[in-house]
Amino acid sequence: MYICITEVDAVTKIVCTSEPQRTGPSMPAIKGWTHIWHDSSTWPVPTASDGTYLRAPRYYGTCDADANLNIAGVLQVLTEAEFNAAKVAEHEARKPYPSWVGYLDTMT
Repeated sequence: MYICITEVDAVTKIVCTSEPQRTGPSMPAIKGWTHIWHDSSTWPVPTASDGTYLRAPRYYGTCDADANLNIAGVLQVLTEAEFNAAKVAEHEARKPYPSWVGYLDTMT
């Protein structure tokens, strides 16, 4: 299953856009989570004066089909087509210059 997640507080598990991550960032505990790529073209992520993220950093990957996705930090469940379209868009956004080709499979 393809999903998009964001960071949560390591102890409270509150999403990074709701409160500062006072005990450090963590990823939601999702069964079988495998990180494939993230939206680094939009980093650094802006923060409010208290440290709360103004926009959620997005991490894309896969998880087990029976994983519980009704937890804080899960932003979206994607079809394979939506996942691939988002990956292509991120790859294009990372281009350092117009003629750059790069490698979509490694996002470099």
